[in-house]
Amino acid sequence: MQRKVHFLFLIGLVLCARNTNSVASTLSNIKKSDLLSWPRSNVAQFGCFLEKSFGHRDERFNCSLKEYVNSGDPLKNTVAYYEGPIFPKDKASAVNSLIESIDLSWEHGELQAVNVDFKRKMTEKEVIAAFKLPKRYNYPRKNVMSYSIQQCRQEATCLVIQGFDHIGSGD
Repeated sequence: MQRKVHFLFLIGLVLCARNTNSVASTLSNIKKSDLLSWPRSNVAQFGCFLEKSFGHRDERFNCSLKEYVNSGDPLKNTVAYYEGPIFPKDKASAVNSLIESIDLSWEHGELQAVNVDFKRKMTEKEVIAAFKLPKRYNYPRKNVMSYSIQQCRQEATCLVIQGFDHIGSGD
C-alpha cells in the first residue's frame, strides 16, 4: 500500500512538472511583435506576458495568478466566461508603431480573437508585409483559425486574427 502511495505521489509530481513546463513554454511562445502567436493563450499566461513584455500588470491576470480555472458558462455565468486581461491602449504602439489599439476577445479562459486597429488606412499588402502574415489559404494553423483585413473605419484599417470560432450562448 505504501509503495502505491509513493508511486501515485511521484506520478503527481511528474504531471505537475509537465504542466509547469508547458505553462512556461507556452508563455515563451507568445512573442511581443508576433500577433499570430497570441491566439488561444490562456488568461494567466497572457496576463503574465503583458506584465513581462510590456510592463503592464493587470490587477487580476498577472504573473502571480496560479492555477487559474475558468468557471464561466456562456448561458449561466457569462461574465466569468468572457473574462480576461485588457490590452492597454498606451502599449499598442510597442507591438508595432502602425497600431492604434488592440482589443482582445476571451472565451472560457482562452484568447478567442485579437482585433487590431491601425492608425491609418493600409492596403492588404501593407498589412501582410508589416506583420509577416502567411497567405490566407495556409489556415487553419495550430493556434490561428483565420485572419481578415478590413476597412473598419473610414480613416483606418483593422486586422482580426481569430484563434477559434466564437462559442456563445446560441451555440
